[in-house]
Amino acid sequence: MNESLPSHSVYPFITGIHWRDTAKPLRFFILDARVLAPFLIWACHMCVESFICALLGIVFFIGLECACIPLDAFFRMLKRAPFGPKRPCTPAYSSFRRVLC
Repeated sequence: MNESLPSHSVYPFITGIHWRDTAKPLRFFILDARVLAPFLIWACHMCVESFICALLGIVFFIGLECACIPLDAFFRMLKRAPFGPKRPCTPAYSSFRRVLC
């Protein structure tokens, strides 16, 4: 028997866990763990305004999860929205170079 491999009888709590599961989003029961951030802000400062902001944040994160949009992809979409589908042909640094010279 190979001594370097752990036996599942020694570690019964790691059955069904694979290293590829690290790419999956972190969950708190059935919700995405990012939903807890607005709740923690409300828990630190309990008032009606922060409760409403926390509810809006929770609804926002649940909406992103239902649409299957990761948070970083949402920020990329938000950054691109004012410019539309067309991209400039020249890079931004070339226009700065013409102004400085």
